[in-house]
Amino acid sequence: MKHLPTRAVALGVFCASALGASGTPAQAQTLAPPPIQIQSCTVMRAQRSIDNFYATFGPVVSDAPYADGIRIDYINHGAVAADRIAVQVTYGSDTKTIVDIGKFTPNVPIERSLGDFSGERWVGSTPTTCEVRAVRFVDGSVWHALSP
Repeated sequence: MKHLPTRAVALGVFCASALGASGTPAQAQTLAPPPIQIQSCTVMRAQRSIDNFYATFGPVVSDAPYADGIRIDYINHGAVAADRIAVQVTYGSDTKTIVDIGKFTPNVPIERSLGDFSGERWVGSTPTTCEVRAVRFVDGSVWHALSP
């Protein structure tokens, strides 16, 4: 089996994401500020209990506190409903891109509790960063944040 170089694979993924189902380029938008506004981004702390949810597959935790997921609240200020929102979060020494999938109607508050960061060492409720990196809308258009 022949393996493709990493650059070729990355370029293929980028091109595939930029093309709509018809094979024509999707309309790209780069706006400031992002069409999705994060209202809050909070890492939840796990509650201690006798029946530990993570006991069979999670980390071995003595008395050290650990995280129990993340809650991200946001609003779509775009004119069109979004169907994918990519949020990049840095918590402790870990950075993750969380892709939320659904139908996000304009001007309706969105409240999501997600499992990302569950079982990791608790370092407080506020992530170092929590920012929208990309949005795809139901009409096929996309918005990408500028590279830092």
